[in-house]
Amino acid sequence: MADQLMQIPRQNDKAIIKCFRALANEYNIAEMRVTIIGVDTVDIDIRDKSNSLLQSLEKNNVDIIDNLSTAIEGLQISYHRGGVLYFNSQHKEKSPFHDEIKITTNQYTTLDKNKIVEVITTISKEFNSFVAGQSVGKLSKEQVQLEALHNATLNRLESLSEELISKTHQYREELTAEFRNKTQELENDYAKKVAEDEAIIATIKSSLEEEKTRLEDRKVQLDDRDNTHARREIRRDILKEIKERQKEFTLTKGTKALRLPIHFLMALLIGYFVGMSFSNAITMYQIDLFKDTQITLILSIKQIFYMLGTVGSILFYIKWANKWFEQHSSAEFQMKQFELDMERASWLVETSLEWNDKKGNEMPPELLKSLANNLFEIEKTKNEPVLHPADQLASALLGSATAVKLKAGESMIEIDPKKLAKQKNPNE
Repeated sequence: MADQLMQIPRQNDKAIIKCFRALANEYNIAEMRVTIIGVDTVDIDIRDKSNSLLQSLEKNNVDIIDNLSTAIEGLQISYHRGGVLYFNSQHKEKSPFHDEIKITTNQYTTLDKNKIVEVITTISKEFNSFVAGQSVGKLSKEQVQLEALHNATLNRLESLSEELISKTHQYREELTAEFRNKTQELENDYAKKVAEDEAIIATIKSSLEEEKTRLEDRKVQLDDRDNTHARREIRRDILKEIKERQKEFTLTKGTKALRLPIHFLMALLIGYFVGMSFSNAITMYQIDLFKDTQITLILSIKQIFYMLGTVGSILFYIKWANKWFEQHSSAEFQMKQFELDMERASWLVETSLEWNDKKGNEMPPELLKSLANNLFEIEKTKNEPVLHPADQLASALLGSATAVKLKAGESMIEIDPKKLAKQKNPNE
């Protein structure tokens, strides 16, 4: 059996538990014997982080673990705070500066040498072991221990510094690689997204082009093939305009203004005849009609003339106004007839187009002619001129006379109505 000591700097309970927990996890150690000041010796599964005693030791982080021992396939490892009291049958003093790890091998040790080296290396790295007596000059035993502890601490700091720099550099390389990978991933995602968006845009453009082509074809069908919608819209507009005019069928202000002079002149003419007739009647009343026969005859003829003029003017005015009313009402009836003809024509066009679509040929001309009979054929009434009664009297006299002879100075003018009619209509 061989016992060896490894001197380590003073350790707290948390560092001790950490080191031996790593060994327990690595080599599947179920229990370790721990001696705690005030608690005595207990067996604990150091891998169990839920153990309340271990949690308390780690939380408080004090120096109350006095001894901890375990075995790895016969390799005995024990921790001693302040060092072991007996080594090789010799009594030792507890050190206030360092602790010791005791490693014992015997015939029961089955652990491979390489594994033993790994275990000791793990302990040495975790606890930063040192070799006592590494000093220059003659120093006391305590000074030698302090200097050895100081050198071990410096070596540990250098090792930690190198490890920190190495890990920092490695971490930086990992961050750089992660950044590059992330950048490349984002660029790939962006390129993929751009490609997807371009594909979607291309699809939408293609769909829009197809829709545009379809609408253009539809427009051609609506506007160029049969113009159904346009024709119906025009028909509706025309019928709407006709109905608007039928609501109040009146003449324009300009046309009404042209009739005012005629009204005014007829009023003057009738007023003149009435006034002259009234004046002549007063004259006849004031004189003695039986004394002078000639004057009485003249006044009577004048009175008759004025009365005939009054009555004739009134009749002419009434006839003229009635003629205007007849033309107005005729125009209104023609507009109503035009509205009906528009409805008939629209129905006839729709029927003809439907015939062409269903039958594949045009509607028979005889059927089309019968349906369009009297369409837009407005009966034209002959507008006879309005004649004054004097004109009618003269016409009657000339029409009944075989000839009229007029003396113009020393010459005679003969008017024969029959000869004039023959000259007007030579073919008769």
